[in-house]
Amino acid sequence: MEHHGITVLGSSSSEEDQDDLKNYEESVAAMRKRLNEQRKEIQTRRSGRKSPVCIYRVPPSLNGISPTPETIEPEMVSIGPYHRGKDELLEFESYKSQFLNLLLSRETNGRRHDLLSEYYKAMKKLEESTRSCYSESIPMSSPDFVEMMVLDGCFIIELFRRMSADEDDHPILTRLWLIPILTRDLLKLQNQLPFFVLEKLFEISNFRTEHSLTLLALEFFNHTLPRPSEVLKRASKLRGGQALA
Repeated sequence: MEHHGITVLGSSSSEEDQDDLKNYEESVAAMRKRLNEQRKEIQTRRSGRKSPVCIYRVPPSLNGISPTPETIEPEMVSIGPYHRGKDELLEFESYKSQFLNLLLSRETNGRRHDLLSEYYKAMKKLEESTRSCYSESIPMSSPDFVEMMVLDGCFIIELFRRMSADEDDHPILTRLWLIPILTRDLLKLQNQLPFFVLEKLFEISNFRTEHSLTLLALEFFNHTLPRPSEVLKRASKLRGGQALA
């Protein structure tokens, strides 16, 4: 008769299996913990945002596609935080202050307001929402960030208003070759403020005009991208920055 041996696993093999099972369970538990922490972090970021991200940096992979830096980088004026403080754009900062002074010196509804205080308070309230519109954290102090919102926003509003009213007595408006450069800079992806910032500043300014801010903006850009007046009026009825698309 032939005899066949049967190998029976000893206690050492059982211990190895138990160790493997324990290691497996610990690995799964650690992975689950990391996933839960990541989920909580994402939910926290989303709940803290009052506005969707709408202002991005141009990805580095696209920079090489552009034929010249000027198609991405502002040539003359910085708007918003991404290009603020760059040496080649500092010269224009004094013009922003001049435009703000022009805005502040104007009488509104027959009496003078402390507009600067109103602007600052309003922008302070919108600071968190404005920061959340940028795709990355902005390393600026709160006072600097709010001041930037006031200066840049009021500059844009006064520029739009003056161009619409044909008030070309300011030096930068008498040099017609500057207008196309300004227009290009204001259209660049990284060089932006959220439109609700401009809307709030425009509301506080309380201009005696039938033109909405959206229509003023469309008329300004119409110098470079001409469209029939009927199209502008139709587009101006759209809400907020959608009309600028």
